[in-house]
Amino acid sequence: MSILLERTGMGNTGESYLVGEDYHMRSQSRFLPKETPFDILVKSEGLIKALSGKEGRGVYKDYRDIEVYGVYSQISISNLKLAILSEIDKIEVIAPLKDLKKRLLGLILIITFVAIVLSLFLTRIIANPIINMKKSLKIMADGDYNQTNEFVLNSNEIKEMFEALANLKKSLQGAVKFSNEIGKMNLNTHYIPKSQNDSLGKSLVKMRDKLIEFRNNENKNRISTKRQLVDGLENERRRLSRELHDGIEYFINIIKILY
Repeated sequence: MSILLERTGMGNTGESYLVGEDYHMRSQSRFLPKETPFDILVKSEGLIKALSGKEGRGVYKDYRDIEVYGVYSQISISNLKLAILSEIDKIEVIAPLKDLKKRLLGLILIITFVAIVLSLFLTRIIANPIINMKKSLKIMADGDYNQTNEFVLNSNEIKEMFEALANLKKSLQGAVKFSNEIGKMNLNTHYIPKSQNDSLGKSLVKMRDKLIEFRNNENKNRISTKRQLVDGLENERRRLSRELHDGIEYFINIIKILY
């Protein structure tokens, strides 16, 4: 049971616990430490599926009526049927994603502002040659054909700036799509940062890796919990067998002495 109380890697709201066929807990609750486990009733979607023999994961409301990300499985030993569940509050899982969305929104606002400034700057660059041409035509209309104006055409620079903006937009679209996939817990999605300086891309990849690590730890904890439980039950069975054997042998020896 001690492994069920282990909180390492479980965050602030993660917990693992056992539930019997009667929908009552068999292990201590993290959130109700003063309650007797058997007095805590659990009828979550994950538990019902686990008791029916299914094994999986999903989002559902736990015994506190709070939405959680959970994994569940059934443990059957002889006539004993238990369900083991590992859960963490949904709000804790998506908190980094909400923070990321705020950062993305701030970044988009900054980019929008920069884009407006660039647009005004580019408009000025494009408009200046036209204004100069207008002045030149007016001078020529007055009969002065000897004036010379040099027109600065920055077509290549303008093209490069628009290409840079298009690449930035594409990069942001990829980052937003990747964050949405993470939000759906599709952790097999791949994303490659655009460069060594792509801090946003690196943060997204790091978040995905942390979630994968969390899920792997949950699976390891679940398997370890199963193994510990099975070993404990097997040791208890052996102890009872020895006690029954020794007790019967003791009574037989007494009967032989008396008769």
